[in-house]
Amino acid sequence: MASSRVHSAMAWTWSSLKTLPLAHLCLAITFFLSGLCINLIQLILYVTINPFSDRLFKKINYYLHYSICSQLVFLAEWWSESDSRCYVDPKDAQFFGKEHVLLVMNHTYEVDWLMGWLMADRCGTLGSAKVYVKDMLRYVPIIGWSWVFSSIIFLRRKWDEDKEHIDRQLAVLADYPDPVWLLIFCEGTRFTAAKHEASMEVARRKGLPELRHLLLPRTKGFTYSVSRLRDKFAAVYNVTVAFDTQNYAQPTLYNMMLGKKIVGDLYVERIPMSEVPEDEQEAAEFLHQLYRNKDKMLTSYLETGSYSGLSAAPELPRLPVARRWFSLVNTLGWAALVLSPIVRALLALLVSGSTLQATSGALIIAALFFGMYKMIGLTKISRASSYGHSDGKKSQ
Repeated sequence: MASSRVHSAMAWTWSSLKTLPLAHLCLAITFFLSGLCINLIQLILYVTINPFSDRLFKKINYYLHYSICSQLVFLAEWWSESDSRCYVDPKDAQFFGKEHVLLVMNHTYEVDWLMGWLMADRCGTLGSAKVYVKDMLRYVPIIGWSWVFSSIIFLRRKWDEDKEHIDRQLAVLADYPDPVWLLIFCEGTRFTAAKHEASMEVARRKGLPELRHLLLPRTKGFTYSVSRLRDKFAAVYNVTVAFDTQNYAQPTLYNMMLGKKIVGDLYVERIPMSEVPEDEQEAAEFLHQLYRNKDKMLTSYLETGSYSGLSAAPELPRLPVARRWFSLVNTLGWAALVLSPIVRALLALLVSGSTLQATSGALIIAALFFGMYKMIGLTKISRASSYGHSDGKKSQ
């Protein structure tokens, strides 16, 4: 009985610690300073090694990029004890981490991408996970700068310009030394009620079936990618993601920062690339059908807690793969390296007795908090782009 009370008290203390601004400051200091160090190393290696051996640079950069991304995996898996439950046919799971694939995932939540990262980390592909993202994200310190060195595909939403860039990047990814998971959010933006209404107006105008939980997919990026990757990527992973909000917290990065557990359920279907139609119009219809099936599965999940209850999707077993220790060791290692000298320096400024030095210390702390919450703000659904908005040609 006494040991049970002690355990409960320790659990309560640890949970309370996660809500403290000081704890968040330590996370921010570790992430920002380690990230900037890694960005600098990436730049140096890009200038010194990449011109002579592109393949060697990619192998080294795999671990550098992983060192940044795994800190967000740490935030999910170890800090908030969140989980990504993956349901997949065992005959498909045997290919995980062994092949180049294109992932098609619904973009409904603020951290659906992070659930994908957890899945990639457990399959050993996080360091070579790629994604199509908005061009503006290349200017975001740490993650964005690391993406610049990591063959991420940045899009300006101007098809004539994007097409050439996509061609170059896909050629690079096809020759990557490690298995690549290339993620594409075909909806182009995250789900909101307003964007859903605009999307369904497009569906009605085009005579397409309406979706309840998803936006109409933009087909251009998918069909073009498949046409370029057909002989180089083995399969398409059709990933449907939803969150168990009945038993766990709402899926936001801020809730993870507060230590609240979030649980995502990923239903994964492996589709050999040879089964995707070669004709562009048929491939576009193929994608629309994937999203109609996803929509039915989400209806089933939201009403029954199972993707299969009210849909034609077969019941699949959960992939028995646990979180790995690498993200914990990596984050604690960086924290031990940077926190002690930085905290001592900040405290010295604050208690120096000099108004100027104390003010400087306070401003540095404020800047770290601002940077941390600014990056969290980038994940918010309200910051996503408008549905169908483009400065160039429409992608549907």
